[in-house]
Amino acid sequence: MENSNKILLIDVSNLLFRCYYVFKNLSNKKGQKTGAIYGFLNMLLFYKEKTGISNMILCWDSPSETNWRLAIYPEYKENRRLGTDGDPEKLKKMIEVLLKRKKHPENEKKLVKKLEKLIVLKDIVFAKDKIWNITNKSGFINVYKPQFEADDLIAMLTKKLKKNIRILSCDKDLLQLIDDFKNIKVYKPMMGHGTSLNKSYTIYNEKKVFEEYGIYPKDFHHILAITGDGTDNVEGVRGFAYKRAVKLFNEKNGDIKKGLDEDNYKIYERNILLVGLHSLPGELSKNDFGEGILDTKGAQKILDNLEIRKFNSKQLKKLNNPEFKENLIERF
Repeated sequence: MENSNKILLIDVSNLLFRCYYVFKNLSNKKGQKTGAIYGFLNMLLFYKEKTGISNMILCWDSPSETNWRLAIYPEYKENRRLGTDGDPEKLKKMIEVLLKRKKHPENEKKLVKKLEKLIVLKDIVFAKDKIWNITNKSGFINVYKPQFEADDLIAMLTKKLKKNIRILSCDKDLLQLIDDFKNIKVYKPMMGHGTSLNKSYTIYNEKKVFEEYGIYPKDFHHILAITGDGTDNVEGVRGFAYKRAVKLFNEKNGDIKKGLDEDNYKIYERNILLVGLHSLPGELSKNDFGEGILDTKGAQKILDNLEIRKFNSKQLKKLNNPEFKENLIERF
């Protein structure tokens, strides 16, 4: 059991997508997809019970179409951008248009694939809206900053809060923030399949990262900058898979410039700006924290309307430490 002075930073979008696929068949009588909401709230309860941490902060992505990294690399997350900015009405209209076109498809496979992505995104946007409102009304700390993603917010909070931090995410980019001296670790959930969550997780400290990846957390972003990241559509240095990138870094004692020609070094330099989390073009302010006005009746009403009966708002309220919330926001 963890001590109560620890802080848990939660990568909402990362976990929400995984909960969506675990419970993708879960809907209410209105036909609304509620699996992602159910799974995410279930995870909050599980990690509180398992770790004893009641100082939780939920970190949210802004739409990828607005990300600050686009000014450096316009192709950033192009594979995920669907031109909707996460707007429910835009999503609805695009789905309607594609459904009509599907009757006379010129390229059916391509249209079907885009349609599937839009439908998933529509369900995720719905889930995000409900979780934001449920958690806000239940006293959770929500953080959202325009043009920044959850990774950025977690890095900003880690820098500000300095120590005794646990990061809950499956995103390997966040491993670069691990610091044994400051007691900063990453919890990587083991996600279930079908109708249940796998109630286990891997704890990453410096030793675990080195054992699994052959590199220490403080140098991890250099490897990502060489290999690129297909998930975020970031092109890496051609010919460098992960093991070769680690070998280059170690052989050159971290002096990447000695191991790459001029053109490839420029790719590395660009990618360091995209994947590095230690020097970001912004910082958090009080305005980036959700209002969080306690309203357990309002939260319960949302849960009732969604027909999610496993949880109640009083349960969720007990997950939080109200004193931590007050003290935290005053630091910004």
